[in-house]
Formats: sequence, C-alpha cells, structure tokens
Amino acid sequence: ENFKMEGLAVSGEEQLKNESPVMTVLSGQLENVVLDIEHTFQSFVQQLKKPQLTSFDKIVLCGGGAALINLDKYLGDRVEVPVEFFNPLSVFQGGGRQPFDPAILSNASRFAGVMGSASRYIEW
Repeated sequence: ENFKMEGLAVSGEEQLKNESPVMTVLSGQLENVVLDIEHTFQSFVQQLKKPQLTSFDKIVLCGGGAALINLDKYLGDRVEVPVEFFNPLSVFQGGGRQPFDPAILSNASRFAGVMGSASRYIEW
C-alpha cells in the first residue's frame, strides 16, 4: 500500500536512472505487464484475422493495483496508448440518484471485482 501512495516516477531524471524505490522493486513486474499488453494485442489481432488492426484505442485499468500512482502514465508512455481507470459505479450514476462522494469516485476502480460479484443479484 505504501508503494501505491508513493507511485511511479514517470518523467525526468529519476525515471531514466530507475532510482525510485518503487521502480527498483517493481521494474521487472511492470516490464512483464507491458509485454503482456503487447502480446495480448498481437494475439487479439491474429484471432480476429484482421492484420489491418495496428493499434488499440485505450487501456482500461481496474482493481486495487490500478491505484498505484502514475501507473496510468507509465503504461501510457510505454505502450503509447491512452490509459484510463474503469469506473464500475458509472452505471449507477444519474437517473435522479444522489451523486457519489468524491472520495468514493476517486477510488472507484478498486470496486470493480466486488461490483461485478454484486451485479449478479441485480435485475437489469
């Protein structure tokens, strides 16, 4: 949790030297995430048999790990695609409902798993 609050160095000299304590600990795992994203896209293109697909529009992060500060910027810089956070609460906004507290909205991506599980019991 402390690493999430410190975040990643995404620009400047600190990132180039990988001197950030977070980067020191997570650099190998982050590199694997980048490779997995690239591999997943290539696999997707092959399965669709549409070689004209050369890029994807965005990456959507969810879950507790998405709370790592600057993870979106880091991944966006590495794979050159916009990165956004999934907001599972967006389906419940509007329709005269009271707006969510900003503290809840700022952590919405952390609720993805529990919202998915809970939605089994909702009649849409």
